[in-house]
Amino acid sequence: MSAPESFVTYRSRAGRGVIVAATLGSGMTFLDATVVNVALRTIGEDLGADLADLQWISNGYLLSLAALILLGGSLGDRLGAVASF
Repeated sequence: MSAPESFVTYRSRAGRGVIVAATLGSGMTFLDATVVNVALRTIGEDLGADLADLQWISNGYLLSLAALILLGGSLGDRLGAVASF
């Protein structure tokens, strides 16, 4: 196996961009999960949903999120680093 043509180091501008993007993505995921869990109570009251219905809502949301994460990862693998920093 041959080595990649270019490496991204942490001290380079691209390396700092990768770290910032990963940190922001992780923070957005945490915030997103928190918002959905807090909103479930209001969703249940507005729709008259019981616990089983709220579980279906939560599972449907997480399933669609997981599918989009898999799609994004696959596109990242196929297209590689398209943007230049």
